[in-house]
Formats: sequence, structure tokens, C-alpha cells
Amino acid sequence: MGMRMTDVTAKVKAERHIALMTEMQHRLLEDMFPRHVLAYMTEEGGPWNKPLEAQTSLSASSFQRPVVRDINKLATTHSKVTLMFADIQGFTPMCKLLEPRVVMAFLNDLFTRFDSHLQDCGVYKVETIGDCYFVAGGLMGEDEMGAPVVLSRKSQEDPQHATRALLSAASQVKLPTGGGPVRMRIGIHSGPVVSGVVGQRMPRFCLFGRAVGV
Repeated sequence: MGMRMTDVTAKVKAERHIALMTEMQHRLLEDMFPRHVLAYMTEEGGPWNKPLEAQTSLSASSFQRPVVRDINKLATTHSKVTLMFADIQGFTPMCKLLEPRVVMAFLNDLFTRFDSHLQDCGVYKVETIGDCYFVAGGLMGEDEMGAPVVLSRKSQEDPQHATRALLSAASQVKLPTGGGPVRMRIGIHSGPVVSGVVGQRMPRFCLFGRAVGV
């Protein structure tokens, strides 16, 4: 009887662990993709999993990489979006003086502080490229469950609010070379864009349009 109770307890713990991991994975995906992309993943039978060819054994070659069957189903036209790009003055010369781990820790500290202001500012973090931090206003909203959803019409975001928030956060971080203040360069552009998912390996939610490339 005691052995049976132990087996049940182990099974319950394993199920709780699986449920926790599933929830964490779902929340991570919600941070990476808006609701309509996640819905496409599931409601269309898993577009990231290309059907397996009939084979006699399930070898490693049997499994295909993720494929988006129709990227146009994931594309959304946004009539007007405000884009903000921020990078660090003197970042490249600074990197020549520092160990890579120091640079990584510095950027993590800075970008984590930026991330904490996103919801308050009503902007969506598109991506980071090196020291460039790229966000968009009027691109995303939230559904009744709090999940990110794309907007096709311009919202009433205030790009200056986001600018002030990022500059304030940057002022709390010191450069690892000498401890001086971090100086940011910020560019703001507005215009129509198209959002969508691109790529099969590590698919990314991207923006396209003249305003992005200005």
C-alpha cells in the first residue's frame, strides 16, 4: 500500500511539472507572437508541423522543420504605426574595450529596465539588434484575456511618453567604462506597415514598410 501511494505522489508531481512547463511555454509564446499567430498555430492543425511522410520508422529524418503554409494569413496591414529606434552612443568603441560577458550583462540590465516600461507606455517590443532597441506604438492591443492582438487602426499612443520613459531608465544605468551616464540616440518615424511572421527556423514576428527602413 505504501509503495502504491509513493507511485501516485510521483505521478502527481510529474503532472504538475508538465502543467507548469506548458504554462511557461505558452506565456513565452504570447510574448513572442500576437494572438492571431498563436491561433493559427493551433486551429489550423499546427502549421509549424509539416505532416510526416509515410515511413516505416520514425527516424530523425522523419520530422520536418516548422513551416508556415500561407504567410498571407498571418499578415496584417496597419494604417499608421509609430516606430521608435533607440541605440547607445559610442557603443561600438566601448565594445572594443570590454569583455563580451561584460557587454552582455550591461545590455541585459539596460534592456530589462526598458522592458519594464513597455506596458505603461503602450508600446510593443519588436526586437533588439545589438544595442538597438526597437518598439512600436499603435501596433498592439490586448484582448479580454490580456493577450497581445494586432491593431489595424491607429491607437492614441504617445511616442514622447515612451521616449521619456526610456531615457529615464537609461539614466539609471552607468557605462561599464568609467561609470559615466548612458547616452541614447532615439529616432521616431510614423507610417503604414505590414506585420507578419517570417522564417522557418526561429520564426520571427516582423514589420515591413517604408517607415521601418527610414
